[in-house]
Amino acid sequence: MAVHAIGSRRDDEDTRALPFVGEFEQPARQALLEHADERLLQKGERIFDAGQVPDRLGIVLSGVVELCGTERNPDCGVLMLAAGDLIFPMAVLYGEPCLTSATALTETRLLMLPRTALARQAEAHTQVAMALARVMGAQWRMALRHIIDLRCRNAAERLGAFLLKYYDYSDARPVELPFAKATLAARLGVSRETLSRTIQVVAANGVLLRGSRIVVLDRRKAEEFCGPEPYGRRGERALNVHAF
Repeated sequence: MAVHAIGSRRDDEDTRALPFVGEFEQPARQALLEHADERLLQKGERIFDAGQVPDRLGIVLSGVVELCGTERNPDCGVLMLAAGDLIFPMAVLYGEPCLTSATALTETRLLMLPRTALARQAEAHTQVAMALARVMGAQWRMALRHIIDLRCRNAAERLGAFLLKYYDYSDARPVELPFAKATLAARLGVSRETLSRTIQVVAANGVLLRGSRIVVLDRRKAEEFCGPEPYGRRGERALNVHAF
């Protein structure tokens, strides 16, 4: 992992373009960045462990970060965070242990803000406090959508919808899942044996998972098979939450 200190930057286009931090006025932005650093992680590098109390807020600048693995179950997948997302803001702000681990799924750049600076600016600036509240609320809504998916869609519909979402998100061609099928099974809430059968059902309905490669054979058929999402219109991206 490469670490680069940022220090106190000038009020320029670079800092205004940063996710989350760039929303704020220059004094708050400068204070947050004074002791911040930028980290470059390779695929598979751990950012936080389940049970760890984080002392820095991670902001994803590029790449994909997976929230996966509890203290007892390393394969329990929860969410994948994309550029612009915050890693465990509630745990950082209130000194709580991480419920899952956070791992770089691809080469990933992070901006790391010290907890002390974040808490101080949240107390001093309503704008910072409201931005944190917005993100934490939107992350909760995203988590709730996953719960609704588990309750209201069967395993094949959930798998098909997830593969389509990841296919659309990825810029690479061909598209490869960046984790093992055991992790995919845990994310879907099924056993590995059930996943194998479910992959066959989804393949018959337009989306093939060949090894780790996703191949969309018939987009229209796949979307009809998965059906509409069982909840209201998504709005988290407008709130700067990009997890999936």
